[in-house]
Amino acid sequence: MRILFTAFVLLAPFWLFAQDGGGSAPLPEDHLTEADYAAIHADLANQTRLLEQQGVLLQKTEFVNLGWPLRLASHVTDPALHGISNFVDQDRTINFRDFNCGARTYDGHNGTDIFLWPFQWLTMDQNNMEVVAAAPGIILQKVDGNYDRRCDWTTDPNWNAVFIRHADGSTTWYGHLKRGSLTTKAVGQSVAQGEYLGLVGSSGKSTGPHLHFEVYDPNGVLIDPYAGSCNALNTTSWWSVGKTYYDSGINALRLHSKPPSFNTCPSQEATFDKTTYTPGSQIITAAYFRDQQPGHVVSYRIVQPNGNTWQSWTQTMNTYYPASYWYWTLTLPSSPTGTWRFEATYQGKTVSRSFTVSQIAANETELPDQSYVSALYPNPFTNTTRLDVHLSKSQKVKAVLYNALGQTIRSVHEGYLGMNGIVQWEIDTSNLPKGLYFIHVQGEDFEVTRKAIK
Repeated sequence: MRILFTAFVLLAPFWLFAQDGGGSAPLPEDHLTEADYAAIHADLANQTRLLEQQGVLLQKTEFVNLGWPLRLASHVTDPALHGISNFVDQDRTINFRDFNCGARTYDGHNGTDIFLWPFQWLTMDQNNMEVVAAAPGIILQKVDGNYDRRCDWTTDPNWNAVFIRHADGSTTWYGHLKRGSLTTKAVGQSVAQGEYLGLVGSSGKSTGPHLHFEVYDPNGVLIDPYAGSCNALNTTSWWSVGKTYYDSGINALRLHSKPPSFNTCPSQEATFDKTTYTPGSQIITAAYFRDQQPGHVVSYRIVQPNGNTWQSWTQTMNTYYPASYWYWTLTLPSSPTGTWRFEATYQGKTVSRSFTVSQIAANETELPDQSYVSALYPNPFTNTTRLDVHLSKSQKVKAVLYNALGQTIRSVHEGYLGMNGIVQWEIDTSNLPKGLYFIHVQGEDFEVTRKAIK
């Protein structure tokens, strides 16, 4: 790592904010057959009889209100990492229709599909989205140990799932979970509303990481938790807080060295995330949305360390996408150095992502066909931070923590790793003063530097 003492002169660039790329994202699906459902219902009926004999199940009481069945993990700094791909099919014929009389479903779909976005596989690998109990109840059944990176709905019906029986006799299903992530609580034990049940995965008949959330009333009749004029299953909403048909918002802002690559399932996406840039270099700013609506306007700006706006522009959405992304390429000025900020304001909410313009050169390019650092989180950190590295082969790896002056703080790892896949290191940062740090990771087929802030 070198420290450059070159003097830079501020140049005022002329920039036309032409959008460089983006568009829609593929949406995960699942297709359980009648035979799949018959097997699940038979298993749950048997479990219900066993727990009733043991006197475990709660007595029926008043109507159960449902909370949202997902939450961001504590280390995540993004405002959201989800979208809805499919609602319950309200048309029991060969046609399909959702509760709002729209087409956001498919024939025979019995649940609400909540998918991960952006970078669904990376989000799954980093345990960023947790499945939680929508209401208090008893664990009726747990299924675990099944492969969780499925990309089709035609082969393996064996998913990882949790089923909760609530006080009024209703039941909620939480399907396609990540293998080995399920709650340690046993069948028959109670859970509180919002209690951890597992992580989002792609087990069973699934084309990508998502939660299949399904609800049955005390009589075992399928319901749709949403209220709408075309809901023929129930007349009122089951949500404790009103849920709208469209939930437009910014899921994440990102900064890249190259345009992001969304590879075919079940590959690891190439994010090309970059948070440290040298003066005068190119930066790619990207925004990731859910339920993008035509006519909606997004305001962007890039803010210098002194608070002045360096560049600003607006984007008017031209069509509906359940999940979308858009990016722009800019050339940074030669000064000032320090912590900059990329901001976006959409639907009355402002989201920001900080980056550093530094005289310390940083190479953060991630190559999709080689090893790379996939994540450093939480960042900013307090007492610990975790470093995830994807290895394409067994190799020697050296990881070192530096301060902003390029001085070595400590060695994170140095030695041979006889594996491919994800390796994780938890770094103790409790004794570090607040400031800017860099973690430099070098292997045989990659070299990456990540910025870390305390």
